[in-house]
Amino acid sequence: NRAVPWDDLLETFGGSADVVADIVDAYAEEMNEMLARLPTALEQGDADAVMRLAHKLKSGLRFLRQGEVVQWCQRLENCGASSDLQHADRLLAEIVPRVRALQKAIPAARPRTV
Repeated sequence: NRAVPWDDLLETFGGSADVVADIVDAYAEEMNEMLARLPTALEQGDADAVMRLAHKLKSGLRFLRQGEVVQWCQRLENCGASSDLQHADRLLAEIVPRVRALQKAIPAARPRTV
């Protein structure tokens, strides 16, 4: 799991650290929601919800340039899309610690505003 690429994000958003920080914080909050809802969707066998939640989680992680965990989310999304949740628990078990590690790294890596 690599840290948030602040320099890349700052360049994308014209150097505004406050804007980037707000976007990153919004994605981090959204990730909490997805991680909280995915286990319930799996327990209920709700493949459509698994697909939607994994897609939304994947989008935030892609924005944060987290390629490896994006691939895990894509696999989970595919499980939902095919209504085959047989390996979904294992995939979620791979995703959760990676996302949590990223979330812990965000505050420490945050660029300082002038």
